[in-house]
Amino acid sequence: MPRLGPNRKVASTHCPQHVDLHPSYPFFIQHEENSWKKTFRIVLPHVGLVTFCVIYVLAGAWIFFLIESSEEQLMRKKAENEIRSERHRLMVALWEEQRENRSAWEASALRHIDNTTRILISWFQRHYTADQQLTWSYPTAIFFCISMITTIVVAMILFALCFAGYGNLVPSTTEGQVICIIYGIFGIPLMLITVADAGKFIGDALRCLRRRGKVAGADGPLPVSALLFLMIAYMMIGAVLLHSYEKWTFGQAFYWAFISMSSIGFGDIVPERCEMFPVTIAYILVGLALASMCIDTSAAYYIRKIHFFGRKMKSAQATVSDLIRLSRRYRLSEKEMNEMSLQSALKHMLAACNAYVPDDINLIYYIDHPSSAYPPSDDIEEMHSIDE
Repeated sequence: MPRLGPNRKVASTHCPQHVDLHPSYPFFIQHEENSWKKTFRIVLPHVGLVTFCVIYVLAGAWIFFLIESSEEQLMRKKAENEIRSERHRLMVALWEEQRENRSAWEASALRHIDNTTRILISWFQRHYTADQQLTWSYPTAIFFCISMITTIVVAMILFALCFAGYGNLVPSTTEGQVICIIYGIFGIPLMLITVADAGKFIGDALRCLRRRGKVAGADGPLPVSALLFLMIAYMMIGAVLLHSYEKWTFGQAFYWAFISMSSIGFGDIVPERCEMFPVTIAYILVGLALASMCIDTSAAYYIRKIHFFGRKMKSAQATVSDLIRLSRRYRLSEKEMNEMSLQSALKHMLAACNAYVPDDINLIYYIDHPSSAYPPSDDIEEMHSIDE
């Protein structure tokens, strides 16, 4: 029988011949393009934030290099001229006073030697040595910017640069110090946001992998045991890596990895291989992202537990006070109080709140049911007689 369509006309139950029930090939291409676009939109903010942070570090390093390197060269020339002139005065004084008596000659020589030593120590304390290697080069400026905005590895990088012969890597000019303050005000929050975002991205990636692997509880947070295993494994990798190119034992390398990942940074053990600094800094930055992810996940888990425990304590306190108030109101004895539990009290309270329901409720007629659905009155009387 034909059926009526929405426009009150006869609608055919047969499918038209020209309709293709199977999706065409361009549909799959469009679906794949949409998937790539979705992935690109998800990844773009994270990559953009990391790229902006890298550009910020490189630009700041170039500014510090231009300001501090010229000042360092001027100070080195001043130190060399002062030391050279004092050395010349020493030689002239020793030559001219050699014909005097021995005591006067020794006093003059000691005076000039002490003066030369004082000048040498003064410039040495400023870390201006006779070495031709400049403290402020572009690579060291990059390390300085990274160490300043991370606020974690400052001691490690600066101590390592001092031990490697690069001198005291701090701004010495007024312009450099002012720019350092402004650079840190904006750079430190930027680095913290970047590290936290990278940690969240790593956590989402791990959760996605667990979901694809159909792991139980994949949509929830990562277990604390898994986070602990991940951090220990990463520190073990760092210990093996540093043990391979630093003159450290495996225990010292693992100790340094733990101190760096836990944001302590004593500076008692520092890397000294300057050519491996990029690898070391990359390891630290990735480790900070992992630590941020682990701390954020575990802190959220335990905060929920603490709040749940607090709510339970508050509920238990309210329940105890309610039971005491009920016992005083109904004058319950000590034995009745001991026998009364929370479940029984709740049962009686719920029963008191509900309407009374008689036992023979099923024998009462309802207005919306036909009378045939219930037994006749004679049967009811017979049932009552049986009960009696």
